[in-house]
Amino acid sequence: MARARGVEYVAMMAIALCSAGFGAPAETPPAHRYVSLARGEVNMREGPSFDHKVIWVYHREGLPMQVLAQYDIWQRVRASDGTVGWIQSSMLSAARTVVVAGEKPAPIRDANRINAHVSAYMAPGVVARVQTCTLQFCEVVTAGAVGWVNKKFIWGVDKGETF
Repeated sequence: MARARGVEYVAMMAIALCSAGFGAPAETPPAHRYVSLARGEVNMREGPSFDHKVIWVYHREGLPMQVLAQYDIWQRVRASDGTVGWIQSSMLSAARTVVVAGEKPAPIRDANRINAHVSAYMAPGVVARVQTCTLQFCEVVTAGAVGWVNKKFIWGVDKGETF
């Protein structure tokens, strides 16, 4: 009889903890939310704990990541090259950045028009802070240059995203 009461107690405690949010996964963040790496060295793991194997070590503070899911203190993210893994939330920043995708330099224009003067070029792989985005262009800041880049040259913002 005492053993049965012990089992009931454990079951009731488990139900209480789960209903209080302990042991349950956190709500999934909005799809296609972008963040950036907050440190100069960040481990990406194959699962959401320190026990999981490190699959990649990033050495680019500010590199954009797309959040796919969240569990406890972990974010499941996708990098611009398609690599998917888990990064501890404290290693991520809400700061919006983009990276130049592809193999060609991205022209930085003086205005958010396709025929605006090109004042500089960003090489493939360059990371820049995003100030604002229209339907076709984003205003970016990078070392030595400020201007507008066509979204087709960058990764870290969605096609129709504006802010």
